[in-house]
Amino acid sequence: MRRRGQSLEELEQVAEVRAFVGRERERALFADALLAGSAIRVILVVGPGGIGKSALLRAFERDARAAGHTTVHLDARDLAAGPGVRTLFDHAPKPPRRGLRVVMLDTAEAVDDERALVDVVMRGCGPRDRVIVASRNPPGVAWRTLASWGRAARALELAPLTDAQSRAYLRARRVGRPAWGDTLALARGYPLLLALACDAGGLASRGPRDHGTDTPQALVGVLCETLLGGVDDARREAFELAALVRTLNEESLSAMLPGRDGAAAFAWLRGLSFVTTSREGVFPHDVARDAVSADLRWRRPARWKALFRRAFRYWARRLVTTHDADFYAAMLELGWLARSAGVADALAVPSGLALSRHPVGPEDIGAIAAIFERFEGPESARLVRHWYRRQPEAFVVLRHEDGRVAGATAILDLGKTSAADRRSDPGVAAVYRRATELLGGELRGSVPYARFLSSAEQYQTPCPTIAAVAAVTTEPLLRSRDMPLYYSYIADPAAWAEAHAFAGVQRAPECDFVLDGRRFAVIVHDRRDKAPGSWVLEVMGRALGDPTLGDPDEEEAAEVADGPRVREVRRALRALHDPRTLAKSPLGRAHATHASPGKALQQRLRAAIEALAGTSPDDRLRRVVELTYVKPAPSQDHAARSLGMAPSTFRRHLTAAVARIAAELG
Repeated sequence: MRRRGQSLEELEQVAEVRAFVGRERERALFADALLAGSAIRVILVVGPGGIGKSALLRAFERDARAAGHTTVHLDARDLAAGPGVRTLFDHAPKPPRRGLRVVMLDTAEAVDDERALVDVVMRGCGPRDRVIVASRNPPGVAWRTLASWGRAARALELAPLTDAQSRAYLRARRVGRPAWGDTLALARGYPLLLALACDAGGLASRGPRDHGTDTPQALVGVLCETLLGGVDDARREAFELAALVRTLNEESLSAMLPGRDGAAAFAWLRGLSFVTTSREGVFPHDVARDAVSADLRWRRPARWKALFRRAFRYWARRLVTTHDADFYAAMLELGWLARSAGVADALAVPSGLALSRHPVGPEDIGAIAAIFERFEGPESARLVRHWYRRQPEAFVVLRHEDGRVAGATAILDLGKTSAADRRSDPGVAAVYRRATELLGGELRGSVPYARFLSSAEQYQTPCPTIAAVAAVTTEPLLRSRDMPLYYSYIADPAAWAEAHAFAGVQRAPECDFVLDGRRFAVIVHDRRDKAPGSWVLEVMGRALGDPTLGDPDEEEAAEVADGPRVREVRRALRALHDPRTLAKSPLGRAHATHASPGKALQQRLRAAIEALAGTSPDDRLRRVVELTYVKPAPSQDHAARSLGMAPSTFRRHLTAAVARIAAELG
């Protein structure tokens, strides 16, 4: 019988098994834990970043499955910090009738409250459960004071690989022997360093520099620079962008690399052994990400700003032109860019936290009301139900991949509230009264009010999940064209002081209110003298200390004003050199049956550009398109100077040229 082909995932697993070396002692302890009657229930795998904890957990998972046990592999960044770890066993299937349930929790240093983690493990770990926890942090007092510490709960502190094991790894990765000596001396048995060295093609060419006193974290930066020194500009920029943004996929990378082959750069990036592929895209190992980002900002601040601007403009443009799901993804990415700028860390959402937003149905309101009753009291739960009956469209719920509620918010429209509604809710009454005063006695335009806001486990404490919920509440600031004021309530304004300053929020103490004996604060975005959609530009300008840095150029402003057809033509022109991205364009649907629809669209675009010849004096329209998309100049200003035009004239010609190309394509 002919053997079926292997999937890409299966091939990846085969490659990982082939390259995994060492850790015999650790795997022997895990094998003992899987034996019937074993006293070992919990194993803590600890060690610094890059020492191989995640790879060992994946090896444990393969060993357990090979022995017939059920496994689940979790990343602590997917759980809310602190009390959110109470949901740990909710992610795992019930223990099987035969065999064990093995729960793997990686990146446990993301859990702020060690005691909460210990408590949930001790309560949830049954006789047919095994729990493996990997963390950069050594076990603290909460672990070490357990009566069962050292017996039912054990710690494994990972040491670097031996020279023999490191050589075995290099052999498995097919690194040439001439590079072994330098690589072994530099990597010091750290698997991440070995992987980086292999991706960089060995280190024999680095010269005689002595890195004997460098820390492993510093060496990650050295190896990343070695890797980048041997690649073209497109791949280098792809790597640097991956270190800067939250996640990258082929579409976003291609847009951020105008005039380059973004698909090829993405394929190279995804193939690096220290880059993780998730549902949303790819992102590098945290140690590599931090090393590259810090080095870039310190050594080449102008380049860092240029890449930041490119990434910011891409996601800011998506905010204006996309639908709900993509809008939410764009907000998460912009929150991460705020973290990259070194400000408002509470607004960033870590890679790997997969949440989706949904409207709230009647079947959901009970669970949402219970969240607010738990954190705010029964009167708040009553008001949740009341406002859901009045404005159901105001409610949004965020869910984990398995469907569980992660958080919820409700953004009421004050203009739709009745006098009776306002009398029933002191939080709405005070805000409505103040907004009416500020607007001259009547509400004009949209005046939204984020009246409810909570994560399911952490309430409003700064954590990844509440940051994701807060990202939803910023939508009116970004989409509304007629919104003079926008209010929100907050239980502890001091905890969010930095984030609120970053966002340009002001306190509105005259609107504070008391509910169930607890005082709540109110904050306001005053947009009465601001241009529509300008908020995100102001925010990023503050982040970088340059209020003009985030301003979109005239081409981007024109794209917002374009109709859908011209907008798609602009996007296709940006991907002119990337047939794989062009194949996904709606413009290519006419070539769906073509052997290569992307190349077919590429040919049509080139023909449309050539058709511009002779349509304007001095072929200006064709020349501005060529300097923008065919052979891009370093900047639009540089292109304008080369043609003897003012920048505004260049952009006006470009807008006209794109419109002609759209008409030519039909």
